[in-house]
Amino acid sequence: MKNHSNLSAHYCCIYIAKGICNPPPDLDSLLLKDENVAVRIIGSKAYTDLVEYILSPLGNDSADNLDDRAREKLQIRRNTLICTAQSHAVIHVASSLPLDVVNDYHEDNSETSAYAKAPLKSNAESAFKSVSSAITFTRENTFSKNYDLIYEQYYIMNSESKIITRPTIPFISEEGPISEISMEELRFAKKFASILHHEKEISKIIEVYSDSLTPYKSSHLHAFIAAWTALEIFVTKQFKDLQPTISININGIPAHKDFSTQMLSIMSDKYRLTGKFAVISNIFDSNNSDKDIDQFKKIKLIRDEFFHSMKGEAKDLPLDLTRQLFSKYFKIYLINKYSIN
Repeated sequence: MKNHSNLSAHYCCIYIAKGICNPPPDLDSLLLKDENVAVRIIGSKAYTDLVEYILSPLGNDSADNLDDRAREKLQIRRNTLICTAQSHAVIHVASSLPLDVVNDYHEDNSETSAYAKAPLKSNAESAFKSVSSAITFTRENTFSKNYDLIYEQYYIMNSESKIITRPTIPFISEEGPISEISMEELRFAKKFASILHHEKEISKIIEVYSDSLTPYKSSHLHAFIAAWTALEIFVTKQFKDLQPTISININGIPAHKDFSTQMLSIMSDKYRLTGKFAVISNIFDSNNSDKDIDQFKKIKLIRDEFFHSMKGEAKDLPLDLTRQLFSKYFKIYLINKYSIN
């Protein structure tokens, strides 16, 4: 096998943050940097430069060396990518590995290429999940949480940072309400992203939850299941962690500690999910717990009626409400646990 020590394999993907409008044109903020992967949020100027780079003609100094038809096709692809972003912020994810490392994944008689088997895409997806969740946790609940994948590709780069090969490009989009993003939100997003990406216990929940942020990939149904599952896992784990600190009130008066301990021990495996959420809600945000508990019950009722009785349509499952509820309590948990300010 040839020595490709001067070549590197890359996976690049671009998401439109549907809930963020009018970012500063020169915005270019590195939100997460890990070994072999980086995630940036960028504005229109950096995005236009990125599009020019990733679509640069292969083996040519410029588009002027292409024939008229190839040049026109390139211009259409360029304009499509730029227009798709419109006035939204862009999330750019890039991962890389030495080509020699990627070639180790080659298997004779396999229809799947080595770069597709290597962890290039999985590394990028993991980083994106951390960052998209981190941005979501810094935003108001009324804003769109959807992220549209508008571009992805593998490519090989030489030592001069020139792209020498790349595959096809899919385009997907979805509309949603938007707002501008502030520097304060970016500051929080950067802190959250690092925690979500590196804390393994937390990253397991984010692995599930982040699928709710990209409903176009599989379906609204899958996105709802992801949001509800993340909420259920979080509630269950938090209740288990908080259970030793829970006390029982009788007629508004705290019960004797021994009685509370004994009753909680008897009930340890009998608490229903709604009861667990009620406990967590009162501890995390007692002022709004009644409203949130009602919201939780509403979501669970719709969810149970759909899955147990096939009542209603998948498109009507309360994805936004479920994401909002999870985001609120998970954000409170992160801020308290890691003293984020």
